[in-house]
Amino acid sequence: MTILEDLFYGNINPNEKCFDKKSEYAKFAKIITDNEEKLTAFLNRLPNAEEEQHLFSQMVNAQSELGQFRI
Repeated sequence: MTILEDLFYGNINPNEKCFDKKSEYAKFAKIITDNEEKLTAFLNRLPNAEEEQHLFSQMVNAQSELGQFRI
């Protein structure tokens, strides 16, 4: 594929931040990702927890968006 095709199909994202996979940043990013997955799975197992699932999803999305800003 060409670079333009990769961009179009979402295979690459120019906004992604690169980092050393052995860095402290990577360590904490993995903790966040692992815990997000565990909490999502937990909420999905709860009956009638649609509102909680939605709230958690909104929080995760807002944190992700917040990470895009430069202060």
